[in-house]
Amino acid sequence: MTAQGSSLHFEERGLLRRLSSWVPLRLLCYALGILAVVVIATILTRLLVPPAPSPWHSWVILKNVLLPIAAFALYAWLVKLLEQRPAREIDLRRGFTFLPGALAGAAMMALFFLILWSLGLAQVSKGTGVTGLASEMIAPMVTAMGEELLFRAVLFRLLEEMSGTTTAIVVSAIVFGLAHAGNPGASAFSIAALAMDMGVLLALAYILTRNIWFAVGIHMGWNFTEGYIFGALNSGMRDPHSLLSTTLTGPQLITGGSFGPEGSILMVGICIAASVMMLVSIRRRGGWEAPRLRLRVENTSTVAP
Repeated sequence: MTAQGSSLHFEERGLLRRLSSWVPLRLLCYALGILAVVVIATILTRLLVPPAPSPWHSWVILKNVLLPIAAFALYAWLVKLLEQRPAREIDLRRGFTFLPGALAGAAMMALFFLILWSLGLAQVSKGTGVTGLASEMIAPMVTAMGEELLFRAVLFRLLEEMSGTTTAIVVSAIVFGLAHAGNPGASAFSIAALAMDMGVLLALAYILTRNIWFAVGIHMGWNFTEGYIFGALNSGMRDPHSLLSTTLTGPQLITGGSFGPEGSILMVGICIAASVMMLVSIRRRGGWEAPRLRLRVENTSTVAP
């Protein structure tokens, strides 16, 4: 490389470093990159995979497997390019936190139905059984990975860089709730409840570990237990296969109504209890960023080493 070419190379890297120091610009790049992966995957699936009831329609599962892998790979590359560091917040070497997270998410959802059953507000009967259950596990995993990448690794992390932990939790939880506003059965209360329960809980799960796999585990265990074990509505959506079939009766405020448990004041209470336990641990570790307002950050945000 000539001296002139080397100079241009360093100038380009310097310009990229200056541009990427603007946190909103990084946030936009990451979000648009993830959205582009989803759009491209959707278009290719519609072009290459025949619609149901074609026997070849089952190949859509391949898209569901490859989509999060592609999104994570793109995010890791963008972090390396823009922040000049490895994306430790998605590092699979910290993936061991997924299992305790999944158990915690499943336990919270099971506790919800146990309380309603003890109050006579839930009737449980046999569902479709285990038929189709194994293949359906992919859907909640894909949802959990995609949403945690977008809402925690991107939105929460970069908001925290700009404004501190408290503001980042509040804003990311509100956005997370609003992102589900188009779901069946959504109301102002159910969206607010979703923001207060899952939105806050999953942000704290990320803060506790500075890695998304604990939050992914909670999210996946929650969704799988809710939809595929108890056969309940999941943010207004009902899954075709479930081990059990659960009918909820009683006040919508308690059961969540046509939106499902996420819109229940009871679930908000359960999540607040779990959030307080995580908050105590976070405070002891000193993992709380002070309030501030800055759009430009030279150093990268705090993530686990």
